[in-house]
Formats: sequence, C-alpha cells, structure tokens
Amino acid sequence: MQPVKILVDSDLIEEYFLNRSNEIYPYAARLQEIISRFPEVEVCITRRCVNKIFDPENNIDIASSVFGKFTICLISDKIRQEIRYSELKIEPALEIACALKEDVAAIITQEPAKYGESSFPTTIWSVDHLSGVLNAKAAFANREYEIRKRLSWLTCIEPAPTKEMIRNTAPVILEALKVLEAAGTNGLTEEELGSQLTPKRSAKTTRSIIWDLSHFLMAHTNVIGKVVINRDLLGSRTENISSYLSMVLQDNILVQEILKEIKLNQSQSITESGFEEIIKKIYPHTKFLKPKTLRDYRCRIASWLTSAGIIEQRNMHKFVEFIIPVNDKSLKFDAQNSAREQLDMFEYQLTL
Repeated sequence: MQPVKILVDSDLIEEYFLNRSNEIYPYAARLQEIISRFPEVEVCITRRCVNKIFDPENNIDIASSVFGKFTICLISDKIRQEIRYSELKIEPALEIACALKEDVAAIITQEPAKYGESSFPTTIWSVDHLSGVLNAKAAFANREYEIRKRLSWLTCIEPAPTKEMIRNTAPVILEALKVLEAAGTNGLTEEELGSQLTPKRSAKTTRSIIWDLSHFLMAHTNVIGKVVINRDLLGSRTENISSYLSMVLQDNILVQEILKEIKLNQSQSITESGFEEIIKKIYPHTKFLKPKTLRDYRCRIASWLTSAGIIEQRNMHKFVEFIIPVNDKSLKFDAQNSAREQLDMFEYQLTL
C-alpha cells in the first residue's frame, strides 16, 4: 500500500500521549491502533503541539525519542503570515497551514467544527474515516496482489487493474450509495436496489452499478447475495465520501495521466479534446475510436473527478477547461490589538 500522510490535531495527539483508558474519548486509543497496524501512515504534528505536550502541567512522561516516528512541521515566515490573516483561532489556523505545507491527505480530528465551515484545500477526517480509507486501500492492494499472483503463470506482463473502466456517472453511484445506506447492514438484493433507484434501473444497469460500487470498495455482495454498503461509509457526510473517492481515484492510471497533463500544461488546465486524447492513449484498442462514445466516457469520468474534488470544470467563452482546484478563499486581516498580542505571544513561545 502506498504511504498515507496525515496531520493529527493537537487535542487528539495530547490524548494519544496521555494514553488514558477513557470510554468517553476512545479515539486516541483507536488512533494508536491504526498507526501500529498501518506502518505506511506518516503522522505530522505541529511544533506548538510538541510544546504543549512537554508542558510540565500535562504530566505526560515521555522521552524526546518518541517523537522520532512523527514529522514535526516547522513554522516558516509564510505560515506565520497565513495565521496572522486567518479568521480561525491560532491552533486550527496553524494546523491548516502546516497541513498545506506538508501536503498531507487530511487533518485527523474529532472536532471538525473548530476548522470552520469554509472549504479548504485540506480535507478533514475523523479517526473512523481514516480507518475506512486505510482498510479500503489495503484491500485494494491485496486484491491487486492476488490478481498478479493468479495471472503470473499466464503472462509476464504486469496486469493493470487500475485501468478498469468506470461504467456509470458519479451521481448515479452516489444515489445508489444513499439507497444502500438506508438499508444498513441488512443490504438489498440486486432487484431491490434497481427498483429503489430513480428512475428504476434494468437488471443489466443495476449489475453495472454494483460493479462500480464493488470496484471502488464502497459496497460488496455478501454470502446470501445481498449488496451491502461498506460499513465504514455508514453515516458519512458527502464531503467525507468525496474525500474517500479522491483517495481511491488517484490510484487510477487515467486519472494520474490527466493530473500530470494539467500540471505540465503552461495554462495549468486541460481542454475537453485534451481530456479525450488521454483516454485514447490509455485505451488505444477500444470502442473509444468513435467520437460520440469517447465524448460520453469523458463526461462520465469528469463527473467522478469533479464529485471527488480532484478537478474543477471552468466554462470559457466557447469551450470547457478542467483545472486542479486551488484555494480561492480571501484572507481578511484582523486588526484587533488583542489578536495581535495573542499572535506575538504565540511566536515568542515557538522560539523557546
């Protein structure tokens, strides 16, 4: 499994090192379990968090060597400036700035409200959601290994399961996911799932929907033939599902090529025709040689990438471009003396 880089918020890390047996706040113990189970996880924390833990009042008896497993985000002048202009309190503002600097997959917290309602380039995950993402990626990696193992005697060519084609648009899959969530752990038969979708789907279409759900580890068919939602997605908010899709989709070769092309392009964008050229390059011997089929598949893939927040669609005068989302949030300057004094005190603490 590829490494996953996260930043853990200071309150959760403090609970982590206190190592309390607390039924009311069990998430730190769960985080410890996750980190021990998945050595691929790289944990970042802020320097302020380290200072907080070593505060004698916290009574946390740990050696400095314990921090060897963590990446400590250093505070640059740029980060200080971002914090100065942020509308958030210092701690969450600092964590967001460090998360962007370290390019983490998500901030892990049980208190998402403290990061505000605005959208950030950084995703906010709970400990349970982190567990779901890691379990899904591990299952993905295990499946790839098993496929290679079964096919190794047939051919010396590496199989490419990540080149599998998506069969439905994202809205169709998200609707099916809502229907399965309502059914809970009991699941639905193929016929029941198709009949509860709007409009009602044929058996063939329903099977293709189940294929996409299974391929992206959002649901599975159990031993009695019922389709059941991935337990880790039960009760997930739309943004958490989008984050999950973003994580899974970026393992897809087509998605990787699209993002690479956008980043290499001088305009930092890709046109619809450029999008289609990449599809033809990845799938050179398929039905995509027909213009209408190629256009339909481009729209289908674009719906997934925009739903996952990987790309944005920008409507130009006579054509459409796709870009990687950026943080357009305008930062306002807080001129209150108390806020300045708080920041100055914070900067002084960092030098100690």
